[in-house]
Amino acid sequence: MKTIKRIAILFCCCMLAFVFAACGSSGSKPAENNELAKFAGEYSFFCTDIMGYHVQIEELEGTTTTLKEDGTGYLDWGEDNKGPISEWTVDDAEAGKITIKAGVATMEGTIVDGVLSIGMTDIITSVYALDGADTSGIQLMTPDELPADIVEDLLSE
Repeated sequence: MKTIKRIAILFCCCMLAFVFAACGSSGSKPAENNELAKFAGEYSFFCTDIMGYHVQIEELEGTTTTLKEDGTGYLDWGEDNKGPISEWTVDDAEAGKITIKAGVATMEGTIVDGVLSIGMTDIITSVYALDGADTSGIQLMTPDELPADIVEDLLSE
């Protein structure tokens, strides 16, 4: 249980690095790219990818990332981590590469078959999914199932 709390705290600390201090605009922009419509939607938290291991973190269930067709959106990553996405762009539609700008943070990620992965750090990625997206190919584990050496690496950072 202590390991679960430490990993959850570490992940939340990473997310706090992206706290939104009333930055960004909540106004809409005209749609500049029809490619955005293919990727727009509300993505719900699915898991956290920690060095290739897909971990379920109960504390993050119910958090969302909303990408609007006009290139704006909203992050609701918990009570202390909410704010507007001032801009998101599709960098490579075929590969699903996107960039999200929110507050002072710029995050890179991918959207493939309704699954959004946002890089939080070099070793931690948040994974969100559209309702109905096929996530059956992602093998999930609990934080307690992470290999000991991975946990040690996380806790030493």
